[in-house]
Amino acid sequence: MCRWFLILLLGCPSSVKEATSVVVGERREEAERVVVVPVDGQVGAGAPNILLISLDTVRPDHTSAYGYSKDTTPLLARYAAEGAVFEHAYAQAPSTSPTHASMFTGLYPSTHGYYSYKYRLASEHNTLAEILKSAGYRTFGVASSVKFVQRTGLQQGFDKFDRIGGPKNARSAQVNEKTIRYMKTASDQPFFGFIHYFDAHAPYAAPEPYRNKWHPALSHPKPEWTSRFIKKNRRNRLTVNPMIAGYLAGLYDGELSYLDTFLGQLLAAVPQTKKRSTLVVVTSDHGEAFFEHRYLGHSHVLYEEIMRVPLVVWWPGKVAPGQRMKVPTQTVDLVPTLLELVGIPVPSGLEGRSLAAPLLGAGPEPKSVPLFLQSPKFFGLIEDLPTGRFKLTVRLKN
Repeated sequence: MCRWFLILLLGCPSSVKEATSVVVGERREEAERVVVVPVDGQVGAGAPNILLISLDTVRPDHTSAYGYSKDTTPLLARYAAEGAVFEHAYAQAPSTSPTHASMFTGLYPSTHGYYSYKYRLASEHNTLAEILKSAGYRTFGVASSVKFVQRTGLQQGFDKFDRIGGPKNARSAQVNEKTIRYMKTASDQPFFGFIHYFDAHAPYAAPEPYRNKWHPALSHPKPEWTSRFIKKNRRNRLTVNPMIAGYLAGLYDGELSYLDTFLGQLLAAVPQTKKRSTLVVVTSDHGEAFFEHRYLGHSHVLYEEIMRVPLVVWWPGKVAPGQRMKVPTQTVDLVPTLLELVGIPVPSGLEGRSLAAPLLGAGPEPKSVPLFLQSPKFFGLIEDLPTGRFKLTVRLKN
């Protein structure tokens, strides 16, 4: 037996109104989904390269490109000004594994079923790398988190995939080194590269001069211990001194500034030639909370500070500079958008929609559609109604 729930939202206009409900004993029955991948088309000689960059744990309102009061990411802001910025982009899930699975497949977590790196993305789900490879792209990935080990299935479709280990804040230099080497590899094929930086994730222990750039140092917690502190105090807003919460946010901002230096180095090395241009997309898998809603860090909850992410598209000569897109978008939109931008047929069965037309100046921004946010414990809906934008969060039980 299936249970159906009709939820009516009534309220006054606001940028986002959040509501919470509880669903007990819900069970869903879904039809089988089939994704059809084009296999007969090869890209032309001048097809653009594609670089998809994921900045782990970056919330947009703490970056310069989105108007933060601190100039934490001036290099990202520079490239954002030269391209398009989506002001209301949302991750599909509040954690790394499911959002990246949606980023690669164009499917919701409830469809691809991949919520934890302890499991494996099912091989029947075709990834962006597989689609591009079938169209004639050479593919590579460079990631700096254990969440991308081979057994997870996130490496599907990549000719080469390097996972960088070692001390957290020593990884980005290696990420850049390997990525630049792959980009410079002589080939008649365009490349698709997926790049993942881990710096903004706890522990917030960036090297000086970044560590205490945005907040004076405190004796507790030590930067190296911030992961442990966050896990212990996720819901302890009333017992954690507000000064400590501000200190954690300051350490986090220092990590963003440190990350920005490596991002700038990489983007400066991206090949942009008359023969072959490079389409660059910069986004994140989720944000980070500092007790804005009585929650610290990120895990299962779907608050704005965790679910909103940056989304920047930089493609000189193709995407006009200075664009600020107002239409809400979500992670599953990346696959159809990227494919349409480079002229590859979009497979049927995807759950996102392409936003290529407004990026290329070929049409206005489309009307907003409902956005769906998912975790094992919560379901979220964001929708524009005549009275304003509303957000509903449903807590799932059993």
